[in-house]
Amino acid sequence: MRLLDPKNDYVFKRLFAVAPHLLTALINAVRSEDEPLEVIEVLNPRSDPEDLVGKFIVLDILPKDRHGRLIT
Repeated sequence: MRLLDPKNDYVFKRLFAVAPHLLTALINAVRSEDEPLEVIEVLNPRSDPEDLVGKFIVLDILPKDRHGRLIT
């Protein structure tokens, strides 16, 4: 079985757009010193065909902590 590379922009966005709980876990692992995030909403989950032409895909997220505060 051949696996897709999660470092690829398209694969990264597709993976975390359909499974935001995995994105939450990844971000919490990276920012382990800070209070953990509870909710992450992906604001632009689609990957349009024009995004695939270049090497620039943006994943906009809206993270909140357990108190409902937005993290910027």
